[in-house]
Amino acid sequence: MTDGEKPSCCCCFDIEIGMKILAVLYVLAPLFQVNNFLKFMSTGFWLFIILGLMDFAPRLIMAFFWGKWLKEQDTNATVQLVAANRCVFFYYCFFVVIFLGSCYAFIGTVIGMLLGSKGTTKEDQANVAALGFYVCAFVTFVATFGLCVFYYFYTVAIKYATW
Repeated sequence: MTDGEKPSCCCCFDIEIGMKILAVLYVLAPLFQVNNFLKFMSTGFWLFIILGLMDFAPRLIMAFFWGKWLKEQDTNATVQLVAANRCVFFYYCFFVVIFLGSCYAFIGTVIGMLLGSKGTTKEDQANVAALGFYVCAFVTFVATFGLCVFYYFYTVAIKYATW
């Protein structure tokens, strides 16, 4: 990017249009997540209720700050948006580490509950261990990909703020 050139979002959109698209998506995100949130709340398991709250709260926070930015689009709203993005990014990093640690620690128990009485022979135990490995690898990939996407959106907000 040269000095006179406008920065871009996703390599193809003008930064202003990209920010508006991100704002609309972030404002709508909690609406799309309400169904999952209510499912977490209705399970009755305290762990799922806590996970639901830990996942839904940052979405509401981000919707608030992106909505405020979309409405005002001034320097103050942009600075607040970047600060909120930074805080939520670090929150998600912490949340992913805790979630992945829990996943790794309890994957055997969860798979055992799902399979019921299976898993009594050594062959069944080896299959359960392999399944646990693949589940953990998939969850790790998805969580890492999600963090990378969120980090990119955070850097887009920084680019817009410093442009």
